[in-house]
Amino acid sequence: MPTSIFLGWLLGIAVASLSGVAILLAFGLPVHPMFAATTGMIAGVLASFPAIAVAIVATIVLILAYIAAYGIATAAIAPLLPGLTGGPVVYPQSSLKPTPSGVTVTVPQTAGEHFGRGLAIGLTAVLNLLVLGVIPISGTWLGGWAFGLISLGAFVAVARNRFYQGFLGWSAWLFPISYVATAVGLLLFVVNLPFSFGALGPNAFRVDWTTGVITSADGILAFVNNNIFPAADGFSLGNFVFLHAAPGPDAFTEPGVPSHETGHSLNTGLMGGIVLWINAVDENIWPARANLAYGELMAEGHSQAMPGPVDDDYALPLWF
Repeated sequence: MPTSIFLGWLLGIAVASLSGVAILLAFGLPVHPMFAATTGMIAGVLASFPAIAVAIVATIVLILAYIAAYGIATAAIAPLLPGLTGGPVVYPQSSLKPTPSGVTVTVPQTAGEHFGRGLAIGLTAVLNLLVLGVIPISGTWLGGWAFGLISLGAFVAVARNRFYQGFLGWSAWLFPISYVATAVGLLLFVVNLPFSFGALGPNAFRVDWTTGVITSADGILAFVNNNIFPAADGFSLGNFVFLHAAPGPDAFTEPGVPSHETGHSLNTGLMGGIVLWINAVDENIWPARANLAYGELMAEGHSQAMPGPVDDDYALPLWF
């Protein structure tokens, strides 16, 4: 594990431990005994301040920590982009930024990007551990699995391993912090179900067995594609992916939109659902970095990890 990722991971663990324990205690929920020292510290704070105030402040701290993690990583790679794109980069980007050479351009990892990545991983690992630990008996094992599996993603070589990515993607169904995105995906999937099936029949739905992601094609996305984001060919909401067209038989094991979107699903499992929403704002709203947004660069890395003809896009080597 690079030192900068390790330091970010440690900071994420510290912030999530304090804030997560504060939220659980504020709502009268049990805390795993391994956080006994932190529990004693937060109990003293709760004795002096209203529980709801403590919970609100702790939640804000967590959100700001995730924004900081994403922002640090973004700032660390920003100075590299003009040299990679062939000139100054001005936001908002009105369309996808083409690569100057017509082939994939790899965005180098930096110490700052590693630190931001480690911070998000540490936050997500501990928060999943704390929330799953509330479950009687099995929560200890589930929480330990979540913490260990997510933390392993801080090792660069492990994150690039396809077997690890499979374990992470399927396990994300158990991760409460992924449900910041996956719960919305489930709701949209249910709403979209009759429209998608009506348009494409059984071809409307696929399971990507390599990442544990359920895909839905056409339906709602056809409306989104035609009326809101004309350039969108798909989007991810945790362990649900919505595609404009039905994926082919090898769509998830070759470069393309489906494997890019499942890259977002892996980002969610590793870094938490809130990172998906931060990326959505960064990509589409402000400052509208399009395919140069940090979350997009990571997801494209998953697409580029697949064998076959590569797409010409920018990618950060998290998953490859």
